Amino acid sequence: MMVMKALAITSKGIEDITALEIKELIKVNSSVKESCVVFEPKKILDLCTLCYKGQSVSRVLFLLESFKFKDKKDLLKKFGSKKIDYGKWLDKSSKFMVECNRIGSHKFSSQDVEKEIGGLMPLDNKVSLDKPDVVFYAYIFENNFYFGVDFAGFDLSKRQYKVFNHPNDIKGTIAYALVRLSGFNKDVLLDPFCKTGVIPIEAALFASEFAVNYFNKEKFGFLKLKPFLKTDFKKLFEKKVRKSGRILGYEGVPYHIVSAKKNAKIAGVDVEFSNAGVEWIDTHFKKGEVDRIVCYPPVISDKWNKKEILKLYQELFYQAKYCLAEKGKIVVVSKDVDLLKEKAERYKFKVISERNIWLGKLEIGVAVFGRERLI
Repeated sequence: MMVMKALAITSKGIEDITALEIKELIKVNSSVKESCVVFEPKKILDLCTLCYKGQSVSRVLFLLESFKFKDKKDLLKKFGSKKIDYGKWLDKSSKFMVECNRIGSHKFSSQDVEKEIGGLMPLDNKVSLDKPDVVFYAYIFENNFYFGVDFAGFDLSKRQYKVFNHPNDIKGTIAYALVRLSGFNKDVLLDPFCKTGVIPIEAALFASEFAVNYFNKEKFGFLKLKPFLKTDFKKLFEKKVRKSGRILGYEGVPYHIVSAKKNAKIAGVDVEFSNAGVEWIDTHFKKGEVDRIVCYPPVISDKWNKKEILKLYQELFYQAKYCLAEKGKIVVVSKDVDLLKEKAERYKFKVISERNIWLGKLEIGVAVFGRERLI
């Protein structure tokens, strides 16, 4: 019996979070690669579950082929030599398209790959760029090539609830990863710089187990795939919402807090939002009441100079010293991580772990802080 393989594409730097999420959602282990993970689903329906509920993934593919290549000529030669069974996914009337996402330094474009791979596929089916029945997805990361059936048919990292945006918002997938790094599990989580609410909303979706794509369920590409034409997805799409703990978002700009409230309503989750700055935290909480602080604070820019930023970071850790639980954690994403470390040390917080993640093409730091303890 041939083993099924699948690919979940994510952001570089959070692959371990994606592997953890896959383990929780469909009970299988993953092999971590750069910007993606490979796994063996127990049943094909598991890929539908991951599309529907996964918060850290951007694409989920039934993997048809994968290999390393040297250049475009080598890529096309290797792809052309592969014997791929397309019959499982297409009948004579099915329409298809090839989509490519390319990351890295290459002397060819994604459009080149889409066109030339499509020409090498031994199919008589019509191509449709508007309403394909099947999307074959080519993912290229540096010299790694992955090719498969795109189960969602759209970018899962784009959130339908983000109707009201902030110029410095982060992706929902990254926000989810930060929440998981904090160890949040239905306790008290605060984002003191919430902008339009992405981090608190992702925390609420995770804790309540409310499917992130509940309101996208009619859009899924897998609904048109040949193996599922007679499948009843009623059970998978059943609305489930559980108690999510206490999740709060602070934002000093009134306009943005109104946007955050609207986004949370669209997402279908409960978050407590307050039009307050970080300096108000100790007036809203008892000592040690907050379990997790997760945030993407302002950085040095035309709007914020270094002196103002240092003052803001100092206030963050000053407030955390009072309100954070003894075993609580602070997770911060920033290109100014070293400045945060400087202020954290002053208030007896130490770095528990660090990593770099990629926001598109921007590499940015993530630091997890905890209280220093006397030995």
